[in-house]
Amino acid sequence: MTGREKLLEAAEDPKAVGEAIFTLPNGMPGFYIAGPDGYRFPDVPADLLKGAAMRNGLACARCHGNGLDTRFTDVVRSNLETSDLPEEKKARLRHLYPESLAKDAAADNDRFAAALTQLFGKMPARDPLALVEQQYRDRTAKRPPSADEVSIPPLDGLTQLDRRLAEPLKVDFTMINFQTKEKAFLFKPDDKMYLFVRNVDKKDLWIELVAVGRGGGMVELLAKQNPPLRLQPGSTYRFPADETKALPAGDKAGKNSFILYVSDGKFPAGTLMTPTAREPAEYVADRFVHAYPKTEAEFAAFAQIEKRTVTIETRAK
Repeated sequence: MTGREKLLEAAEDPKAVGEAIFTLPNGMPGFYIAGPDGYRFPDVPADLLKGAAMRNGLACARCHGNGLDTRFTDVVRSNLETSDLPEEKKARLRHLYPESLAKDAAADNDRFAAALTQLFGKMPARDPLALVEQQYRDRTAKRPPSADEVSIPPLDGLTQLDRRLAEPLKVDFTMINFQTKEKAFLFKPDDKMYLFVRNVDKKDLWIELVAVGRGGGMVELLAKQNPPLRLQPGSTYRFPADETKALPAGDKAGKNSFILYVSDGKFPAGTLMTPTAREPAEYVADRFVHAYPKTEAEFAAFAQIEKRTVTIETRAK
């Protein structure tokens, strides 16, 4: 197979991770990564890249903060018609690589520029996403922000599985195997489990709990108890609360996550945002978000919230 033929074959690889950049109704760009089955991927796996995995969102914005780069040559389209591929495959590739690709990209950039002008009153002098990225880097690099920056600690980001204070709160958060009564993170399909949160600190703690399914669906576990829930020193919260009951591991292999939000002061509860459509073609994962702080007092309370994530895996027998 020639280099050109390999290129054309790769252009329609059914096992490939797909990346899409599209225009939102307000003119701003949207980014989407999907696996071979069309479901959303949080990142492009590292084994497909020359380096670390590429996260959806920020990684895309680093290169496309000012729109699409139209300085490209569509080598797939230019080699398509003279290739020896079957006509059926050529037809599919024509749809994926239209002749108007460069023109369409330029039109998207015009819509983006118009949206930015409407948002800021004029085209911004620098990439409008640069400040957001800098705040992110400040927190992940664990260095204090410069004098002209205000860094908001990440809390609800999908890439931020844990956030702890300089002196972490003393809380035991884990999953227990119902049969063995021992801590466990790996289960078989017929296993059962329960979630365990114990306050081993000397002060009251306030908690929220969220379960994350394998497809991105979320459940607020304390919804009926008006969260955040107060947990006194030495006390334990178990889910399910009934000690005779437990959560089934499920009959399919995969991973589930459980998120604990905890603070030594009462904080505004988060909001579960769930799309109404659940069909694969329209599926968007749930999000659990806390309101953005507006005052110094709100910011101080927000900065004191810790986030911890427990991930369990069910493996087939």
